[in-house]
Amino acid sequence: MRFAVRLIVSAAAAALACPAASSSGGDLPPGATRTGNNEDHNVWPLPAESQWKGERLGQQSSPFEFNGKPYEDTGQPRFSRGTFTSEVYRDAGTGGLAFLYTLDETGHNGDMDLEHVGIKFFGPYSTDVYFSFRDFGVTRSADGSTLDYFFNVEDAEGQFLIRSNAPSYVRNGTFDIRVEFQSGEGTDGATFNAYAPVPVPEPAAAGTLSLAAGAAFLRRRKR
Repeated sequence: MRFAVRLIVSAAAAALACPAASSSGGDLPPGATRTGNNEDHNVWPLPAESQWKGERLGQQSSPFEFNGKPYEDTGQPRFSRGTFTSEVYRDAGTGGLAFLYTLDETGHNGDMDLEHVGIKFFGPYSTDVYFSFRDFGVTRSADGSTLDYFFNVEDAEGQFLIRSNAPSYVRNGTFDIRVEFQSGEGTDGATFNAYAPVPVPEPAAAGTLSLAAGAAFLRRRKR
């Protein structure tokens, strides 16, 4: 038990210290901002799949439907429908993990803008970020956990690729999306469960786990 806890903490620390696991193209350190319209930032478009798309490790999908105000003249609803998909791959180029989030709009009625997307939780791991379209900006929070995207893009459509040096992944991340129907005809949004890097244990929590494991080991030795 004590060895296992130390191994998990050591693996996370090693991943954070290993710069080779970063693809360095659209690198986004904590507190930084990148924009698709700045050619030096290299965050658009997505790199060729041959550069990053290795073995798929996980996939999950959820339907979405966003609704605005009905048209006054016909009563027909404004809407956008489609599927959100979260995937995680072994990064073929770095050996790290590549997280792919896809919005696939399959039907709509009315003009709608993609306003904001927030993706959690990436902690202190490296993140190289990419989006399908040029007209966007992304800011990473000071603690590295959250990626906030803002757009000048119509429709709930596009792919978000994040290449990371995280050693493992979990399904407790979140993908938060907000949309606005044009001419002030309503806003809507949703939050989806998504794949994200395994959280890094806090130092105090890691110490507590080590003590608990040691106590359990001593109890077994006394029997």
